[in-house]
Amino acid sequence: MQTENIHLLLVEDNPEYMEQLKKRLESFGYKNIETASSVAEAT
Repeated sequence: MQTENIHLLLVEDNPEYMEQLKKRLESFGYKNIETASSVAEAT
């Protein structure tokens, strides 16, 4: 699957889990990953 044009928004309040998830997604080729630690921050 092509991942170049996929944009992801991760919302997670646990910074350690967020970093693990982001690294895992990057290892699958995802490059356009935005993060937020709350719903308010994501909107």
